[in-house]
Parts: sequence; structure tokens; C-alpha cells
Amino acid sequence: MRFEEALQALREGKFVARADWYGLYLIMQPGDRILEFEANSIHGNISRTWRVESSDLLAEDWKLVEIGGAT
Repeated sequence: MRFEEALQALREGKFVARADWYGLYLIMQPGDRILEFEANSIHGNISRTWRVESSDLLAEDWKLVEIGGAT
């Protein structure tokens, strides 16, 4: 999917990632500013702010990620 679709999924409370982000995903917390999200690991050991880059905006390899039974 394209970034626009991933952004809509984030707004709906879903988790998204780029295809080559092994184990990492993005979430949008209430109050998050556009283009700044929280990146997390499925292993629970990473939580940091992520800022979008131009390559992310143009990418078409975004995907939904299922975490603990939630998408």
C-alpha cells in the first residue's frame, strides 16, 4: 500500500510497517503530530519517535501489521 493508505490505517488505530522493517511497526497515539509517530518492536524492546522521510512518502511497500491479535 502507499503511504496515504498507511496513514489512514494509522488514524483508524491500526499498526503499519514498511516491508523491510523486520519486527518494527508504527502506531499513532492520540495527539501525535502528523509525520511523527511512535515506532515499536514486536519484541517489546524498542519505542522511539519516528519521522517520515521522502523515501517513505513515495514507497508503495507499506503493510498492515498484526500485533497480539489486533491489526
